Amino acid sequence: NGIGNTTVTAIQNVTTINTVTPVNPTTCGGANGTITIAATTSNGTAQYSLNGTTWQTSNVFTGLSAGSYTPRVRNGTTQYCDLVVGSTVTLTDPSVGQIVSATPTNPATCG
Repeated sequence: NGIGNTTVTAIQNVTTINTVTPVNPTTCGGANGTITIAATTSNGTAQYSLNGTTWQTSNVFTGLSAGSYTPRVRNGTTQYCDLVVGSTVTLTDPSVGQIVSATPTNPATCG
């Protein structure tokens, strides 16, 4: 009971993350930050995620608040494997201004 002649074809799906560009929110507690992922895939349309659960076809994530995100890309045709950026991307709120020095001025008259 031989198998006979069998041909196996291996399909290689290569997905590469080229760059990840974060833009921090412009206001404290704001939700207007963005993360843009530039990626290429050899088979089909790429899909993008910041949490590994919710996927989208757009490579731009908007409406983000300060926090840590893990960009991922997968081949949208096979959806078997996803490629994770080597580290998380952290968006931060803008710095709060500091008063370095102040000179008090007393009123010239009372009342």
